[in-house]
Amino acid sequence: MNGIRGGRQEERPGISEMALSGRVDWRAVQADDAALRFGLSGFAGGLDNGNQGTNPGVDGDLWIACLDVRATTGPFDFRGAYAYENVQGASDLGAGVASAIDGFYVESAWHVLRPGAGRERDVALFARYDAVDTQKELPSGTARDPRGEREEWTLGVTWLPISSVVIKADYQLRDDDAAGLPERFNLGLGWSF
Repeated sequence: MNGIRGGRQEERPGISEMALSGRVDWRAVQADDAALRFGLSGFAGGLDNGNQGTNPGVDGDLWIACLDVRATTGPFDFRGAYAYENVQGASDLGAGVASAIDGFYVESAWHVLRPGAGRERDVALFARYDAVDTQKELPSGTARDPRGEREEWTLGVTWLPISSVVIKADYQLRDDDAAGLPERFNLGLGWSF
């Protein structure tokens, strides 16, 4: 249901299975009040590493691809991403591990106080839609868990009282293919120094 989270290494990881990752960005438009950027990321590596460098006795490989886009025009920001994960040898990794996982999000924000450049003191209203299927494809004989397909709407506000501090509040409406998920109210505080 939670993808391959349980497969991460703990203690002293080994490096017998190296991985490769990379990213390419393309800025299509860059102006004072408008911007458009596309990004493509990838990761590929083996899943044959175990804790303390031991061989866990599985034969698996993982690759992940992600496409993202960001756009700004006047007081509005838009962004989104789609990611696809393929797990070769998922049947060797344990019950419930999917052969494929995917998900995406789209988000828009409206900068209320500072519609142009220099948004160091700002209030932004935002809305985001997320959807993820942690069991897009399953090895034969693996039962589907209805909690693995989830979606949520997030509505919120971000306040930047000064350039190095952000205060954020949002409300999430969440759902899955099982009995549903509880709604959440979140508060956050961040700063840089």
